[in-house]
Amino acid sequence: MQWSKLVDKAELMVNADRALLVNLMYEAEQELCREVNLLEELLAYTGITNTNTFDLPGAGSKIDSHAFKSMKTVLVNGKKIKPMFEEDFYYKNDNTVHDGTPVGYAINNESLIFSHNLRTGDSLRVKYVAVPTEYTLNSVPSIPEIYHKDLVYYACHIATLKDDPNASASFLNLWNRAIEKIKNQEGDRDMVNRVREVI
Repeated sequence: MQWSKLVDKAELMVNADRALLVNLMYEAEQELCREVNLLEELLAYTGITNTNTFDLPGAGSKIDSHAFKSMKTVLVNGKKIKPMFEEDFYYKNDNTVHDGTPVGYAINNESLIFSHNLRTGDSLRVKYVAVPTEYTLNSVPSIPEIYHKDLVYYACHIATLKDDPNASASFLNLWNRAIEKIKNQEGDRDMVNRVREVI
């Protein structure tokens, strides 16, 4: 559902400025993505040339208007790479990393760093959890549509906080219940994924 349609829905419940409501809903989307891992992105790097450092999407480097939050999966040439501490990398005498297939990766600031230099022609795919960094009124929220109505609860809560504390408390209760429900669903999904990895 477009942001403008969500604002229409919120206006049925509260009397507030449209621009304020859409900004509050966008703030809710960001908060929801920080609380719960709702937004997953896949990034494929191309044109790799003998390097072990890659930029991750961040506030400074917007890729698809989403910023990196946490890592899910890193694949080099189809092989899953495990996280490591950068201190555990094995360096050559000149303090550079070896060439070859990485055994691990580390994240430092907004960079993905591998234990070995990837070679020209290697493929790199990264699945990460993201937080949205921008929106336009005629676009749709980045999170799945089944959670769009929850954004309305947050916007209505903040919009009525000063003038109608009782209504605000009701909307806050709906927002908190929605977050708990989503967290429980995410926990169930993560458990299924862990069981699949074990099998």
